Amino acid sequence: MQEEKFLWLRKEAKDANTLSRIEDIERDKKILEEDGLITPKGKEFLLKLESSNIWLSKHCAPSSIDMYFEIFMENHYTEVSGFDGKDANVLLDIGTNEGYYMLRMKRANPNLKVFSVEPNPVAFRFLKKNIAANSLENIVPIRKSSLQEEARCFFR
Repeated sequence: MQEEKFLWLRKEAKDANTLSRIEDIERDKKILEEDGLITPKGKEFLLKLESSNIWLSKHCAPSSIDMYFEIFMENHYTEVSGFDGKDANVLLDIGTNEGYYMLRMKRANPNLKVFSVEPNPVAFRFLKKNIAANSLENIVPIRKSSLQEEARCFFR
């Protein structure tokens, strides 16, 4: 399966430099897997942190934790005035991924109503697990392409 993915990616390469980089990544990934430094998909764990509880997949943990750092430690998503969530009534989080920004906004404003839209089924599953792990309310996780039905239900 992994070989098929890299075969596809090599076909996508537009120049020799890109192709060479892809081959380097594939080689490095194989070495890391052989050394046990990259784990297979499917292994999940819960981190109980001061600011929130987050579910992670061992397979994606390094990139997920980088996103968590950006949102909770480095405050990249709340630097812009009005994006801290304190005065908001509703948040529409499109491309919510595992829901870290939504967690940050609910921490700032527990009464905030949130629509969390995530089309990726794996990320959506982690989003729902993160909502449950933090006992959050007033959140509508959405995996559909249309928001009309959910919006009607939420604001009745």
